[in-house]
Amino acid sequence: MTGSMQKKDIHAQMKMKNVADELIELRRFALENDFEYLSSIIEPVVIEILRKLVEIDRKYNAGSIGQLEGGSNVNLSPRELECLQWCSQGKTYGETAAILNICERTVNTHVTSAREKLNATTNAHCVVKAVRQRLI
Repeated sequence: MTGSMQKKDIHAQMKMKNVADELIELRRFALENDFEYLSSIIEPVVIEILRKLVEIDRKYNAGSIGQLEGGSNVNLSPRELECLQWCSQGKTYGETAAILNICERTVNTHVTSAREKLNATTNAHCVVKAVRQRLI
């Protein structure tokens, strides 16, 4: 890869990060104002943008996604990480519970705990932070 192509990808990465941040804010607004249908449309878009960001980041081994959020000093349990991983793939609490052979309420507890530890306001925000910190 040429330096020019790498700069282009890094520029695209920063744009996507900004779009993801704006979509997270829009989703938060939608949830706070009872526009759940809009929230459900936005979340998969954010997840796809995150996948692209990770792909670009890994392409250059830059580690910049983790650096955007600062170093990771959050201590999530293995089960919290597992539940977040399934959440990042668009699985519902019910689907995740079936996959992990645990109760849906337990999945909710793990995701809520992870959200609190990462100081995130929504599940999508939590997934974004976890990806940026290279936890998942």
